[in-house]
Amino acid sequence: MKIILILLYIFLCINVTYSKNNKKKDSLLKVEPYIYSLNSINPNDSLNDLKILKQLIGEASIVGMGEATHGTSEFFKIKHRVFRFLVEEMNFKVFAIEASFGEANRINEYILEGKGDLEKLIWGMGFWTWATEEVRDMITWMRMYNKNKKPEKQIKFYGFDMQYNQGSIEWLSSFIKKNIQQQNDLLLLIDKYKGIQFENVKTPPNLIIDTLNILKNKVIVLEDEIIKNSSIKEFELALKYIDVLIQDAHLEGLKIGQRFDQRDKDMAQNIEWIFQYEDNKKMLLWAHNGHITEMRHFRHAMGEHLHRRFKNDYYSIVFEFNYGQFNAINYPDSANRNTLREFSLDQNSLTLGFLLSQFGYEYLLLNIKDMSNKNYLIKDKQNLHHIGAVFSENWIQLKNKPYLESKIKLKKYCDSIIFVNHISSTKMLNNY
Repeated sequence: MKIILILLYIFLCINVTYSKNNKKKDSLLKVEPYIYSLNSINPNDSLNDLKILKQLIGEASIVGMGEATHGTSEFFKIKHRVFRFLVEEMNFKVFAIEASFGEANRINEYILEGKGDLEKLIWGMGFWTWATEEVRDMITWMRMYNKNKKPEKQIKFYGFDMQYNQGSIEWLSSFIKKNIQQQNDLLLLIDKYKGIQFENVKTPPNLIIDTLNILKNKVIVLEDEIIKNSSIKEFELALKYIDVLIQDAHLEGLKIGQRFDQRDKDMAQNIEWIFQYEDNKKMLLWAHNGHITEMRHFRHAMGEHLHRRFKNDYYSIVFEFNYGQFNAINYPDSANRNTLREFSLDQNSLTLGFLLSQFGYEYLLLNIKDMSNKNYLIKDKQNLHHIGAVFSENWIQLKNKPYLESKIKLKKYCDSIIFVNHISSTKMLNNY
């Protein structure tokens, strides 16, 4: 009798294991039709494997591409490759990145006219995250693409952030000197702004905003003269530079928690302005997953604002990975960028990245938007990697991982996911 019970127990265990394996296999098979293998991350390789993007993106005018870390080489190379496809195959003409408006304009001048030293211009954007060989190579491609093309055929480069403002001040000063005869009052206002912004850090933000609003109103009064000496487009651009400075001053007056929401709202507004300023030309956005996503817990992401404003005209693609290396600032020393270093993460069976690794692809594109709500990948809540500019080894040991975006409903989060199994760190420019 004892032997019979043992045999029965073994049979039941085998049957349960077989049933679980079959259920897992069936679940994977239901996801497979929505997976597209990516053959390469090399931006110079054939783009044939990206043709599915025409079907997925459709007529959307704005494509947002995220990143699960700010320091992953594969993510940057794939985004370069996708942008090349969108330009060559889908008539995209505008590139906009999570960098400040005025500082990014210098890059735009480079890709249009070849002005300046590219690596210095990249560092001039103020973000270590973009001071990489991967970003440099992409901008070099943009410059080569624009050569010998008519202005209407060229691609443009924008920043939609507002955290640095030296570039905006320099542009405004130069613009006023060039286009306004009675310029002393305006230049004095800019000098006043620089004094209270940079020399007296305790200046109330309202005083800064008031100064900028006076400047803006004076520019508006001089509209006819400015347009006569430049153009309507240049006049609109001058007002936008002032608005971005006001956004930055407004952020300074907010508490840390409020800044996140306000910054995303302002970035979405800047993207809408760029889209309209460029006559609704198709645009690619480059930012972190946390900004591109259409839904975040407890915060209103930039992508949420864009989705509400543009609806199906906005298409979001986020990134996920399984394991590997990435660059980040060592927390808590985040105030000192010299503590930039490489970190490493092993695979985590609780993440979406681990789940996607089971399909056996090194790189894949997953079409979330068209999947059934009954599909287990959509029905279950998922955990995605979410690593920004800073990281700490200590976080790896914590039970609640602060570098994971937890309990995500993918249908609300994004339209597609690009997955990389094994990631490696970005290659920093030599003069870092």
